[in-house]
Amino acid sequence: MPAPAPSDHAAPTFAEITWEEGVISVRPIDPFLGEREAAIIQRSARATLAEHRVLCRTVVLDLRRVEGMSSMGLGLCISLRNEARELNADTIVYGLTPALRDQFRQLKLHKLFRLVPAEADLARHLAT
Repeated sequence: MPAPAPSDHAAPTFAEITWEEGVISVRPIDPFLGEREAAIIQRSARATLAEHRVLCRTVVLDLRRVEGMSSMGLGLCISLRNEARELNADTIVYGLTPALRDQFRQLKLHKLFRLVPAEADLARHLAT
């Protein structure tokens, strides 16, 4: 079972962030990823990345629960990708809805991430 990231306060996190065997998973809880959620998730994810920076090989953005996002939500995805890249870690976006997948393609964000549609594909990518 993945270890939950440490929490220094009782404030809302808006995401489940876990660490397991070189993989940090960021799983937003709410169906909309807006400004407030993005800022809080980014702080928590950044702390987890800092804690595991030496051993991190992949960051997974699990967006199965997300139905929509603001520009700040998109910015969160890009920021986490950039921070992962600084650690030479891969970034995988998993579980995009068709509408979000179209949004990523329209904005050319699909070129920044490895987009993985199904759980079997995610498992295969994490095994390599």
